[in-house]
Amino acid sequence: MYFENVEFKSNPIFKFKEYISDKNEGFGTSSLFEVFIDKEGDTILASPYMDIKNPYSHQYHISLISLAHNKEKKKLIGHIDRLTVIHYFINSDTKKEYLISADRKYKVIIWDINADYLIIFNRIIKYDNYINDVILLFIDNNEYIVTSAKTSNGYTKIIKFHYEKKENNEEINDNNNSIVNIKDSFGLNVYNLCYWHNKIKNFHYIIQSGESKILISEYQNKEKYAIIETGDYYKYNLSSVVYSKKDKDILISSSSFGQIIIYDLINKIEIKRIKLEKAYVNNIVKWNDKYFLTIDSNKKSIIIFNTDDYKIISSIKVSQIFSHERYERKVMHPLYGESLISVGNDYKVKLYVNLQCNLKSLIYDK
Repeated sequence: MYFENVEFKSNPIFKFKEYISDKNEGFGTSSLFEVFIDKEGDTILASPYMDIKNPYSHQYHISLISLAHNKEKKKLIGHIDRLTVIHYFINSDTKKEYLISADRKYKVIIWDINADYLIIFNRIIKYDNYINDVILLFIDNNEYIVTSAKTSNGYTKIIKFHYEKKENNEEINDNNNSIVNIKDSFGLNVYNLCYWHNKIKNFHYIIQSGESKILISEYQNKEKYAIIETGDYYKYNLSSVVYSKKDKDILISSSSFGQIIIYDLINKIEIKRIKLEKAYVNNIVKWNDKYFLTIDSNKKSIIIFNTDDYKIISSIKVSQIFSHERYERKVMHPLYGESLISVGNDYKVKLYVNLQCNLKSLIYDK
């Protein structure tokens, strides 16, 4: 999702390489870790810090781990409760890079990566329950924060992002002029937020993957553009990603218990549904314009499907994957090249390398 400007070469074939870390907080969602390349060119894994020897220390930090050296590079301090979201965003026009995070006390922080992780936004965005996902939008030279609620009794909110000269904990509520609610989002428990820019019409859309449905709302009027019903059996929509292919803008969304939905955003037409028997699919990763992949936690395998006919072309058994839930990100690893990082609720973070793209690194396997 965050390395789309890099031209990846081939069909990924993975081999488990090594542990990255065993000292991170257990992950309940894919929003709780992120991978990006910092200004020194190092690939960084950002995740909640947890002192396993003292789990009740109430230290709510973000740990930045250098993948090249497999050690912590920096801690980001400022949260007041357990984290719920960590995301990386880059404004392609201004080249500004941000890490945005949220915790269970509704506190949202934006860290300026290029300015040594300076806190440039530090506010309480109030909900009845904690924030489930946060994204940044870059529209017409303006920047916006979008937050979604953990429970169905709150709106998805859009907040205009102003740089703050001083840190503060001032609460932003719905009476504040800087906040707008998406009208049709009330009643939807949102698991994942993503963004679509229709370049033909120059319209912007917020995609909310929720319980039993996916809601697509126009940014301009904050009203419904389309709804995709996912069904009660596949009710938990865990991840969505948007990509452009020829004359189409495509949404790919994964639901729990093995459903993948491919949807034509411009024509509002469902292209295909892939149903994996006895599977538990976590989230979708874009490998390149030809391949997508996900992890089936039940069968402990990496599933690869193509974008020509959306057929599964490979299901790779990875014996090292545990039976718990897994979430993954594509990375550019400074030592191993094209790689996949997965995390679980056993405090383990694992690295898989792509055999076809980096055969030389396998010489050092033990």
